[in-house]
Amino acid sequence: MECCNATLTGLVFKPIPSFDGYFCSDDGRVWSSWIPRRRKQSWPPRELAQRTDVKGYRRVSFGERSVRRSMMVHRLVLLAFHGEPPSGCESCHCDGNRSNNAAINLRWDTHRENIRDSMRHGTFVVRRGVLNGRTRLTESDVAEIRRRSTAGESPALI
Repeated sequence: MECCNATLTGLVFKPIPSFDGYFCSDDGRVWSSWIPRRRKQSWPPRELAQRTDVKGYRRVSFGERSVRRSMMVHRLVLLAFHGEPPSGCESCHCDGNRSNNAAINLRWDTHRENIRDSMRHGTFVVRRGVLNGRTRLTESDVAEIRRRSTAGESPALI
């Protein structure tokens, strides 16, 4: 089915590479031309339902009943509109809004630039102290250690 630059109500659709029958529109939605349970395609496509995961990213599920896949919408839009990622690059939201998956808002960039973006947008989360998942000491443990240390107790006893 040839619909690489077809428009439907002003939207630009592009096929998602490696996912036959699935398309992304430039506004960040994912579409399927597959007719459910019939193993054939039709046009116009139907929009797939999106859900938001625990981190705030939009996801979509597609495929056959026996082989369902869940993928992040921003990744599918990037593949459709910007191609495969260059080596060492990851997906980046230009405005820092994880649910804004418009093609113009997405780009491939390095991890370092993605971190810099998140710091600029105020979405970078520093997990220090008890917020860090690998922490072993609580704040009260640290206070007790400091108190005993200033009292002159040896580290071996503490």
